[in-house]
Amino acid sequence: MSNTPKLSEAQEAILHAVADLARTDYQQHLLVEAGAGTGKTTTLVAAREQLVHAGVGVLALTFSNAGRQRFADVHLAQTGRGLPPKSVLTFDGLAFEVLCGAVEGRNYSGDGFFTREEIRQNAINESDQLLQLLSELVAELNDTWEGEIPDRESDLIDLLDLIGNARIANVFRDPRMYAEEDGLEEFQEMERTEFLASLDLPPWFYHLFSRFERLRRESRHLVGVEGAAYDLAGDPRALVRYVWANRINVIMVDEFHDTKALHFELLNVLIKAGCRLVLIGDRHQDMFAWRGLQPFSAFDSAGQLAGLNTLALPRSWRYGHRIAQMADRIVQRLQPGAARITGPRAQAGKLLAVPDLVAWLAQSAQQGVALADHCAILPTQADCMLLQLRLFDAGVPYRLVERVRHFFQGYEFRVLRALAVLYSRRFAADAPFHINSLYALDVLMNVPTLGLDKETRSDLRAELGLDGARRADGQRLLNADPYTLGLVLDKLAEFLPPVLTTAQSWPAWLALAVQHLQLHAFLYQRAQHPAAGRQSALLLDELVRRFSIDLAPAMQVQRWDDAVERFVRQRGNASGLSLTSVLHAKGHEYARVLLPMGEAGWRRHLLQPTAAGWRELYVAVTRARDGIMLETTDDNQTLAQEVHGVFGG
Repeated sequence: MSNTPKLSEAQEAILHAVADLARTDYQQHLLVEAGAGTGKTTTLVAAREQLVHAGVGVLALTFSNAGRQRFADVHLAQTGRGLPPKSVLTFDGLAFEVLCGAVEGRNYSGDGFFTREEIRQNAINESDQLLQLLSELVAELNDTWEGEIPDRESDLIDLLDLIGNARIANVFRDPRMYAEEDGLEEFQEMERTEFLASLDLPPWFYHLFSRFERLRRESRHLVGVEGAAYDLAGDPRALVRYVWANRINVIMVDEFHDTKALHFELLNVLIKAGCRLVLIGDRHQDMFAWRGLQPFSAFDSAGQLAGLNTLALPRSWRYGHRIAQMADRIVQRLQPGAARITGPRAQAGKLLAVPDLVAWLAQSAQQGVALADHCAILPTQADCMLLQLRLFDAGVPYRLVERVRHFFQGYEFRVLRALAVLYSRRFAADAPFHINSLYALDVLMNVPTLGLDKETRSDLRAELGLDGARRADGQRLLNADPYTLGLVLDKLAEFLPPVLTTAQSWPAWLALAVQHLQLHAFLYQRAQHPAAGRQSALLLDELVRRFSIDLAPAMQVQRWDDAVERFVRQRGNASGLSLTSVLHAKGHEYARVLLPMGEAGWRRHLLQPTAAGWRELYVAVTRARDGIMLETTDDNQTLAQEVHGVFGG
């Protein structure tokens, strides 16, 4: 929220433009390009109040539930009143209202999605049932695709995420995907396969996607994250009937930078229904570039609208003049000539550079410095895990923000743990039993070069209890014991390449295992994008280095378990540093943001700049209120010049 006691001149100009837009007889739209911390939601809330008082029907939309809650909080702070029900919705919330008439039983859909009784009985949004639906479908399709579709629960969860991204990217609206499955001409099948390959998607994915979407609808499961909006895009007349029935004239969109191709398709429907749009967002926070797709820009698409008026809101109240200068230098590289970002000159904004970030954190923690409002932001999950290792070594407490995983839960660590346990069983007859080793073996069994067929993998997973039922807390009820673990390890050893079946020192054996099992390629293939794949390789190499000490691997695994247990006991420490990737940093702000500039950090962004890389760095910098801390361990003169060019002296 803006800290200003009253609206600025730029905000007042936006309110006047919104009032003019609502009064005109012809259709107009307003796009506000606003930077981070400029009071976007504050401005939109004030504009909405103005329209409501004038008797104009208005609906506010936002991308996320967090954004919806923020809109409601700002409204309460400004007016002292709570928002009326359904005044601000996510795009999926809007779709649910239109398709289901959730509260009052009204239904604007031509399909008759749900009855009031079905809604009352909570027949929707059951994620476990969706997972089960996908599991059954994968089992059926694997008969045709000869087991190519991964079917572990973690894989199914990843597939649900992949399906969701395919929805919001509108990827299958491409003309090459329009033809029905049955009766495809050979050239059509080839076009479809080539299109999927261009997105780094396997040939079976479209079959899975289309069948899952059809089954989901037939099973009356409406996905509450992205699926509702996707369904609504297929029933545009329902949306038109909804806005007409509710006399909605103006649509306001907060977080416009998070609008994807799917959501813009719904905005086009709203325009055709006669609505005027008020769009506000930060062009440079648009970071969704999915696989091989041409990145979709909501701002470029909005620029094509007839009757569009564009205003700027560049003054930030989150951070002072110095951080504003850093953000502005990045923006000018992205969009030369863009409105200059400014901040209050009286508000301090410090820049601190240290050669060893972890040493500084450890010293600060010993001195009682509260680190809870400090956040280290890195480009990828793998970068976060590399920093975690250093913090772990130094005993610096940290907490992860949103969906960033602990390094000991990552594929890189688990596959090496599995190899350590396998080596111990094969050559030392000593494989200590631990539940985490079961999860580690689950990863190893999916390494393609190991050569397990689907039936063998399924049998071994069943032996370990990895397909077992869940307890009430959602954890697996694993039924394995040390004896069963030993049998599974003996079976896995039969699939090892010949070079790994002869006794040799653990470090030498591990190096050969990484090479002959092609673990770098395995992890790269699992990464969401090339940059994440590169950093995953760095993380694997660092973990291999740590595992390659002259100590029995069983003892190493035990030491890791003891250290992790100690960390888990202390991680509730409220003074711990926050740690996250740039994708999960959006929507948050911190007193001080820490940016490592090494290989596992922002080095590549400065030495090999791209538009996507600048946007990521912009998001990281603009999370800070009071200061930026850089870790500069590299003597590279070019890097030093780039750091100075962005961050100043």
